[in-house]
Amino acid sequence: EIQRSLNELQNDISELKRRYDKITERQIIIDDYKKRIWQTNLEVIELTSKIRKLLAEQKHANIRRIFNDIIFNVLNANGIISLDLNSAGNIDFYAKIQKPETLDITAKDFSFTYRKFLCMAFDLAILINYSKNSFYKFVYHDGAFEAFDDRKKVSFINLVRQLSETNNLQYIFTIIDSDLPLIENNMKFEFKESEIILTLSDEDEQGKLF
Repeated sequence: EIQRSLNELQNDISELKRRYDKITERQIIIDDYKKRIWQTNLEVIELTSKIRKLLAEQKHANIRRIFNDIIFNVLNANGIISLDLNSAGNIDFYAKIQKPETLDITAKDFSFTYRKFLCMAFDLAILINYSKNSFYKFVYHDGAFEAFDDRKKVSFINLVRQLSETNNLQYIFTIIDSDLPLIENNMKFEFKESEIILTLSDEDEQGKLF
């Protein structure tokens, strides 16, 4: 009986040791994760500090200037873009349209059409700013001219032509026939043949995207 009890105790000891070894292994892993979390937090603090410094030094000033130029050329109003750090250490982007006479923020910047245009202008400002660097050389906008005023559509097309040529960029966009701007005598605006890469229609297989 004593021998049996001893064997049971030894088995218990072996099981407890096995469990202890597992816990120890897990503790090592936990300690390693804690160390990595601590190091990552230090990196986050350091990078957040760098971002805050860059924002304070206005490193994005040229992007803001280009953005405003695009907005002003098309809408005859100032385009304001600002960058701020939120509580999580991430950058929040704010873009608004401002009347040059009163400096009031216009109601335009709250509509979907104008918010979309602000995004398009921001994309272009980024590409132009880095056009001489190893960076993307094209941008694609789907349905770029939906619900936009005809005169503004033409202004934007002409501006994009100029910016693309000056900065060696490719601007790609889709437009449906009914969104083509009307010019003199209610004639639809026509693109140069070299500018039309693909015309989609339901007439035959060649006009289908897929």
